Parts: sequence; structure tokens; C-alpha cells
Amino acid sequence: MTLYLLPESNGILRPKLEKELRPGTLVVSHNYTIPGWETKEIRSERIRDGLDKEHSIYLYKK
Repeated sequence: MTLYLLPESNGILRPKLEKELRPGTLVVSHNYTIPGWETKEIRSERIRDGLDKEHSIYLYKK
């Protein structure tokens, strides 16, 4: 599952994810964490998107 929501929205969605996702499901969040979940891996990379911004990818496993 992929997410691109603010941490507040991820926090609201978290109980639903915990209830409905199967064990072992990978959840990838672009730029924002899921409060209360342990991050398995974080990758930060500078992407040439015309603005040369740095993007972070957070990987979680239920």
C-alpha cells in the first residue's frame, strides 16, 4: 500500500490500516511518517524534479 498523506491524516487512517491490512503487508509512505508505527527503513534522495527537492520514503511492515 502506498500513502502520500500528512502525518495527521496517516494517524487518523492508522487504526483502519491496523484492522484491515493482512500481516506482512508493506506500507510505503512518501515524505510523511505514520505516527506510532516503527519505521523499517527510511530512504532520502534528492530528485531532479525541476526544484531539486529531497524526498523521503518510509517503509513499514504490518
